[in-house]
Amino acid sequence: MERVGGYLQLKIDIAEPVEVRDLGVILNSMAEQYDDFVLATYGKQETDARFYINEIGQGCIFVNFAAATIGMMDQVIILKQFYETTKLYIDGLLGSGSALPPLAEKEAGHIVDMVRSVAASDNGSLRLAYKEAAPDGSERSLVITKQEAREIVEKVGRLSPEPKVALPLDDLESTKPRRVLMRLYQHNQDPRVASKERTGHKAVVKDIDDKPKTLTYQTEHLADELADIVAGKDYSQIVFDVTLEAVREGTSLKSYRLIEIHNWFLDEEVE
Repeated sequence: MERVGGYLQLKIDIAEPVEVRDLGVILNSMAEQYDDFVLATYGKQETDARFYINEIGQGCIFVNFAAATIGMMDQVIILKQFYETTKLYIDGLLGSGSALPPLAEKEAGHIVDMVRSVAASDNGSLRLAYKEAAPDGSERSLVITKQEAREIVEKVGRLSPEPKVALPLDDLESTKPRRVLMRLYQHNQDPRVASKERTGHKAVVKDIDDKPKTLTYQTEHLADELADIVAGKDYSQIVFDVTLEAVREGTSLKSYRLIEIHNWFLDEEVE
């Protein structure tokens, strides 16, 4: 039987000027949501969410979403499940579906980050489509309008006394630098060739958050230094003594910015 492939595509409405930072927030939030979905569904696995601009035209940007195959699981199956789960969350937040699925409140912060620029725009929409490479070109899509985006933002703000996303819209802010112990969660590419905005590394800092977050660098020299340390080693067993900043958007933790590496040691040396 011929294998049927599939992929996810984002259609971002740019009928009005959109800040590049807003586009980065949308894509980063989707990648974070995908990582959380894989972690909750399949356990600790290495993921590699990537986005490719497919087309710019007609007042829109079309972005294809791809991710590495996880173990023996087919990437197509996982992307399809991710689409269906995300649709369930959004339908639940809009009141058009049944009760919110498990972990919905956890995922809600990522969904809000995805739709915030839409909610703030006079002419905005975000479309998430799952396309199957079938002869009939079958497709399932979810379109979030400006009004729906505002409903999602407002509802998530009422989910708990301390909403994950602060209103009105806030800029990216960094906390004061802290000296902490850090582990690398993921290593997809040499940091020498990784961009400062989206690298192949994710980091876990348990003193701040148990979840892995994207790691960026204050200088390219730090990326080189980290690459030299992990070269030829099992990076998952290395503990780093570092100074870093937690980068937040509102109350949502987005990433860590590495400022200085003081020392490092292997796990067996930790008492």
